[in-house]
Amino acid sequence: MTPAASAENLKMYQTYAAEHPEVRQGQSVDELVSSLEVHFRNTRMVDNARDMQLALISKGYSVQFDSFSDEDHFSVVPSEIGRALPFVLKP
Repeated sequence: MTPAASAENLKMYQTYAAEHPEVRQGQSVDELVSSLEVHFRNTRMVDNARDMQLALISKGYSVQFDSFSDEDHFSVVPSEIGRALPFVLKP
């Protein structure tokens, strides 16, 4: 299961969809959550990032790919900013 499709996140999506019928576009909550599970399973975001790493390495760039299994789209922003600051602020 992808981080975005974790049980905790699916419960959050289910709660949001139940409270906001406008996002369901005529679907039931269960139908919407099921379609999200399929979407997350079919996206290749991590695979695409790995492919980009390999493409950049083949062009001579030094690239490191890190995947944080405990992170998702909601939690990654603060932690990634913290990881990026030393690089950005490097003199």
